[in-house]
Amino acid sequence: WARSGLPESGERAEALLDYMNEQVEDYDEEGRGYIHNSEDYYDDEDDANIVRPNVITYNSVMNAWSRSGSPNAAEKAESILKRLLSHPMGKGGELRPNGISFSTAIHAWSKSSMPQGAKRAEILLELMERLYDETEDNNLKPTAACYHGVITGWSTRSRWRARRGDEAKRAEAILCRMRDVAGIRPTTLHYNAVIEAWAHDLNKGIDNKAQKAQALLKRLENEWKSDNSSSKMGKQSFSPRSKTDLIGQKTSSYNHAIRACASNIEDDNAKLDAFLIAIDTYKRLCNSKYCQPDEYTYIAMFNMASYLLKPSSDEQIKLCEDLFQKCCREGQLTNTSLRIAMQTLPDSSI
Repeated sequence: WARSGLPESGERAEALLDYMNEQVEDYDEEGRGYIHNSEDYYDDEDDANIVRPNVITYNSVMNAWSRSGSPNAAEKAESILKRLLSHPMGKGGELRPNGISFSTAIHAWSKSSMPQGAKRAEILLELMERLYDETEDNNLKPTAACYHGVITGWSTRSRWRARRGDEAKRAEAILCRMRDVAGIRPTTLHYNAVIEAWAHDLNKGIDNKAQKAQALLKRLENEWKSDNSSSKMGKQSFSPRSKTDLIGQKTSSYNHAIRACASNIEDDNAKLDAFLIAIDTYKRLCNSKYCQPDEYTYIAMFNMASYLLKPSSDEQIKLCEDLFQKCCREGQLTNTSLRIAMQTLPDSSI
């Protein structure tokens, strides 16, 4: 059920967990189980016939809820985590939650459509950090995946119409905590989520968008240049599946930074600064040894030119024509980029 992704998977998986616990309770009530003594927990010969749920069982139920698509999936996943935290065998060590337990619940909230999803994910991360500080149990040490879940939760909500307006700040704060406090080196995926959040930020002005995204991108470029094996923060633990995935992630870093220059900027001077940042970002991408522009790069650049430059000005016409020619040469022209270019320059020969 945990891997099925069916709407009823969470409910069915939890029903199996409840059945297992009922069997264990009936067995223990007869005096043959040792629920308070972990050393004698499996000493009884008949105990081999009793299937006792372990942390993997609970994690699987949380995963089933997380993948079910149910509106209350995140609440259900967290309730299973709480059951695991309060289990009588938790103190004895038999049924303690681990990093996967928290990561599963965090990602359930991160994907949730509920307004409080990102906040709930962050609360679980804070609980995990606190438990790790209190117990020094490495099984409870927050992982890169846990931080990524919370960052993604805030980044996703930055695209909502009913967003709060502080999503980008919250996402970047988690990134800094991960890097500076937990000592875990963020990967391209972590940075991309924060840069994307800034691209969707509601606040007006260059300081809250283009410059913030640019600062993160430059730090990420420095991370790429550094040797992971000799980094003080250790190797990245959130690796992409293939070299192609990594190249795509790095291109997305630049694309998100360009998008951060193309919205919610009203002041003319701020628009000029944003334009210069976008052009510099595009040039660095073209000259990068790690990745190259893709179709989304040109969509972002056409949108930027349409938003920041005076309509039908010589500067706008020249930039769009140059972008169009290069886009065609590189085989990156799509219907979307063509439509934006034609809308921006209706009288052009494009």
